[in-house]
Amino acid sequence: MGATDSASNTDSDTSGRPAPIALVTGASRGIGRAIAERLDAEGWQVVSTSRHPDAVDAPPPGQLWELDVSDPGSCARLAERFGPRLDAVVSNAGISALSAAEDTDPAVVAALFATNVIGPMELMRLLLPRLRAAGGRVVTVGSLIADYPVPLQSLYAATKAALRAYTQALREELRGQGVWVTHLEPGDLATEIAPISGTPSEPYRAAHTSVTAAREREMASAAGPGHVAAAVARVLRAHRPPAVVAVGGAAPVLRQIRRLLPDSLAGRLTARRYGL
Repeated sequence: MGATDSASNTDSDTSGRPAPIALVTGASRGIGRAIAERLDAEGWQVVSTSRHPDAVDAPPPGQLWELDVSDPGSCARLAERFGPRLDAVVSNAGISALSAAEDTDPAVVAALFATNVIGPMELMRLLLPRLRAAGGRVVTVGSLIADYPVPLQSLYAATKAALRAYTQALREELRGQGVWVTHLEPGDLATEIAPISGTPSEPYRAAHTSVTAAREREMASAAGPGHVAAAVARVLRAHRPPAVVAVGGAAPVLRQIRRLLPDSLAGRLTARRYGL
């Protein structure tokens, strides 16, 4: 299915019912692409987004539309392309950073929150009427780092914690309106996302080297994004989707353990994991 000016429930599945439409943001590669491929295989009409769709050599299945989630105008233009209903939104687009909070330029902080928090909120505000008309589903893709904030990724962790809190509160706001909201927390996954990372100042050089090396080791042994794609598909099929789902590797166990750990101990154990 090539790109078009709008999306509507006109395609049908084998039973003759209109095929449901799913929007997947940040789907030109990595987790988003895996989600788009999985939903397409399960019969969804998939609308994927990329900041630069013309530069994507091998587009994901379905339609590929332009979206810079950090730009309110871009969010508004995308929302206008949909018909009166939309069956699911998978909010996946995001960026990461690896640097000490003291070393991070305010412009990077603004970009992190605009892309990971404020943009998804604005897009959801615009699309909720369509989701309500369809009795739709919302899935936000966060990170287990919200439970285990990593030193030198404090700002990224802050955005993911904010996204989780927003998603959980939104779920209750929409209770009784037919729209179910779920937050996914992936653990370590092998993806193509590259964190923004500047030159560390003297107090943080050793820590930066240690955390970077630890993250590279984790990525080398991590599973692929298919685990998240499968979890998204399960959530969208569920009659009563759960509020939060940890997925990938030991993430489900680690999330439960975190509920039992004192905050200070959890912080020290996380720091020790990264050689600090």
